[in-house]
Amino acid sequence: MTIFEGAVDETKDGEYLAFVICDIQTISKNLEVFPSGFKHLSDISYTNAQRKKIIDKLDLNGNLSACCIKFDIPLILKYIRFDAPKRVSSKRSYQKISYRMKSALNTIFTPFLIRNQKIIQDISFQVDNNLIRSLLTPAGFKCTKPSGLHKIADCIAYANLKKWDLKTLKVVEKGDDFSTDFFEKIKKDLYK
Repeated sequence: MTIFEGAVDETKDGEYLAFVICDIQTISKNLEVFPSGFKHLSDISYTNAQRKKIIDKLDLNGNLSACCIKFDIPLILKYIRFDAPKRVSSKRSYQKISYRMKSALNTIFTPFLIRNQKIIQDISFQVDNNLIRSLLTPAGFKCTKPSGLHKIADCIAYANLKKWDLKTLKVVEKGDDFSTDFFEKIKKDLYK
């Protein structure tokens, strides 16, 4: 039975989230691409040319699916904290955001997961950001510490932010229209 893992990486403190699900063989064949000590592509020690070279070396032809979604978490949290018509607990806010995120991810990943006889609850996601972890866990996502796949998610998030193509992968992107709709749903969930 093939083992699958997931990873999440964010840009701009959660404006966009890159989600990746793939089998361990795809992870293993890509680990050699990364320089020793690699943690984040945005690390100041890399030039743009070095970053692009790392991204271009990735071979994402394997059993992998990825998306970059503009959830715009900073905007939502700012609204909840300062602009909302009434106070709502952080716990309740995070639960509503989490369940909406899970619904969106189910829609995107279900065809890939069905092909591989998995469901999203089977996947453990590597997460390096405590805020993102606290937004995923209320909907039952399993979160683990970052390792190999997180490096790939980091590259996908960075490439999406910079509008760089990934040679071997078509990433599902959900941008401004999705973000606006997601934000309106959260407001209805919390303040109807």
